[in-house]
Amino acid sequence: MTRDENGYVTVEHALCFVAVTLVVGVIVAAAQAG
Repeated sequence: MTRDENGYVTVEHALCFVAVTLVVGVIVAAAQAG
């Protein structure tokens, strides 16, 4: 994950990470179901 100069993950980065994780999870679930 990208960290800012203060060394913690920003809210924007956290939300992007969660969004990407959800999308990947849906794709994997769909692939397994298929």
